[in-house]
Amino acid sequence: MGSQTDKLSMFFLPFVTAGHLIPMVDEARVFAMHGVDVIIILTQANAALFQKNIDRDFVAGHNIRIHTLRFPSAEVGLPDGIESLNTITSMEMVAALFQGLQVLQKPIEQLLYDQLPDCIVADMFFPWTLDVANQLGIPRLAFRGTSYFSLCAEYCVRVHEPHKSADSGVVSLTGFPHKIEMLISQLPDWSRTTTQFTAMMDIMRETEEKSYGVLMNSFQELEKDYKEYFKTTMGLKTWSIGPVSLWVNRNVSDKVGRYLNCVVAGLYWSDIISSPNHGS
Repeated sequence: MGSQTDKLSMFFLPFVTAGHLIPMVDEARVFAMHGVDVIIILTQANAALFQKNIDRDFVAGHNIRIHTLRFPSAEVGLPDGIESLNTITSMEMVAALFQGLQVLQKPIEQLLYDQLPDCIVADMFFPWTLDVANQLGIPRLAFRGTSYFSLCAEYCVRVHEPHKSADSGVVSLTGFPHKIEMLISQLPDWSRTTTQFTAMMDIMRETEEKSYGVLMNSFQELEKDYKEYFKTTMGLKTWSIGPVSLWVNRNVSDKVGRYLNCVVAGLYWSDIISSPNHGS
């Protein structure tokens, strides 16, 4: 990396909900702080949540910018500005939102082919990025904003299926570093039974396993035992780079604006999924 042209170029593609957007944008900013040329792919409404932070980083000398895409609101029947799960006002909008993301796949693919980055960091909801990375001959890194513990628990339930042989409503997670028991009712629906989301999760998992590795928003001192379990039992290469928020958000002004926007919008989503009319 002796010159500007030698710099590593990375593209980041977050999923459109606050719990994925916030840590992945922070993660991209961490890489930019360490000298990587970073481009974050966001739709216009989502870009607005982070633009001030990115502009501040750029002024500080970090080579980071947002590539903004127009969300196809009219084409999929959504009002302008409804571009994330945190801003929908009904469950009927969810399918339209995902349809809009499918429409964006082609322009995102073309962007990657035109720009030829050295690496793609993609959210689990974009498994098609693995094919693009393979065609470009570059690594695709999976992003996980959750913990090693939760991923290990998910793996354990999927492989050992303790809920199918449990005599009571309580299951134990087999082979865990610590004794963990939980109620069967606490397991997500898609892990207890086969649902439409089960098939989606299977595709995401298979893509993750074929990726170059996984970036985790965690750290060794917090989850040492489960990081080792993840490596030895699940066999996936990981890098613990968290908590990313602490690395890039050094003062209150870095946090308040975009977090407040995401949290307030998230209350609408919480109301929707908690409503009596929300189906499983």
